[in-house]
Amino acid sequence: MKHLVSLLVSTIALFSTPLDFQQAWKIVEQNNHAIQADKIATQKAQKLQEANIMLYLPKIELSAAYAYLGTPVQFDIKSSIQSINPSLPIPIPSQILDHLTPLDLSNQNIIIASIKIIYPLYAGGAIYAANNLGKLALKDAQEALRLKKLSTFEQLANVYYGVLLNQEILKTLQDVQRGHKIHLENALKLQKAGQIAKIETLTAQVAYDRAKNDTLKAKDSLEISKLAFQTLLSDSKQNYTPDAKLLISQTAKKLSLESILKTTLASYPALKIIDIKTKQAQEVTKLERSKFIPQIALFGNYSYHDHDSILGRSLPSWFVGIGAKMPLLDNTGSYQKYQASKIAQLEISERKRQAIKDISLLVEKTYKEAMHAKELYFTLNSSIALAQENLKLQEKAFAQGMATSTQVIDARNMLSKAKIEQKSIAYKYILSIAKLMALSDSINDFKLYQ
Repeated sequence: MKHLVSLLVSTIALFSTPLDFQQAWKIVEQNNHAIQADKIATQKAQKLQEANIMLYLPKIELSAAYAYLGTPVQFDIKSSIQSINPSLPIPIPSQILDHLTPLDLSNQNIIIASIKIIYPLYAGGAIYAANNLGKLALKDAQEALRLKKLSTFEQLANVYYGVLLNQEILKTLQDVQRGHKIHLENALKLQKAGQIAKIETLTAQVAYDRAKNDTLKAKDSLEISKLAFQTLLSDSKQNYTPDAKLLISQTAKKLSLESILKTTLASYPALKIIDIKTKQAQEVTKLERSKFIPQIALFGNYSYHDHDSILGRSLPSWFVGIGAKMPLLDNTGSYQKYQASKIAQLEISERKRQAIKDISLLVEKTYKEAMHAKELYFTLNSSIALAQENLKLQEKAFAQGMATSTQVIDARNMLSKAKIEQKSIAYKYILSIAKLMALSDSINDFKLYQ
């Protein structure tokens, strides 16, 4: 079963596609669902902004109605004349009044259709403020998309180089396992020849067994990291393998704290979003203030009536005019909302000051971590060289009966520890660089600093 699994893993590795970091980022940028969702949100904000532009246009309504009256609208001529007849100089004879019948002013079937037009001339600045809020909402969505891309870039660096780190750890532990196996075989030969005690062999056996367990754990960690990498790529049709080296180059471009900090404070999306929130609060203040200002609009109406009646023929077909309105007493708390919008500007201002401090601290902290990792990375070269030399001496001494198994095992473990530590430091350095590039929105320059 183990051989079958190993064969399967080897087959998958054989058909995997090498992928450098820039290629991986292009795939993630194209396939990542969170980025795609923010792109759609930007499109939605674009449509909402276009909807606000429509506020400048007149509002036109077409309406139609049909009604059936229980009785026609009538004018009772007889009752009207009778009410004024006594005051007339010459009263109308009753014989004539008896022959007067009610006059129908309308039919029982009423049909009315009309077109209404309302064109705002002045709305107290509400329309202008609403359009500015739409533009700011679009910018907010664009900055949110940019922030999502930068955070996803940082996440990819973590996962991509995490696979490389786990590969290096597995490779180192496999070398340790092979070394402990050779040492165990040598110990068995020396024990058989009577040159060492059994406890030396048992010590070598325990070290070998532990090395096998460590290797198995490293394999599991590598598979998990590969799964995370493949999931982040969101491409189930192709199996990819990171194609890069986990190291720090002496020729890499030097970082400038002042330049990175200046660029970050000028372009980081989170700070841009706070600036947008400040402008939005200002526009909301204008919007609330418009509720206390008179609003003026032109209006017009054209109507069609059923003209088969006296009432229908007497009504005008159209009319136009100008109107104004201003609230005297508002029960929706407009004044309190206006005050709240002014306070919101102060709140956002304080949040921006704190955000600048936090981001500045983060940039400086990340920069120092990167510089410390770079310095430590190269100092470990001497530690690795010393550990390699010590291992050679201990193996020779053990073969001559002048060293114990514990000394050989410790020497080999010290070498593997130094190698893994150096690779881990390179990993931390690269992640620090990726964070700095994301903070300063300079992800295209990432490869220059590796």
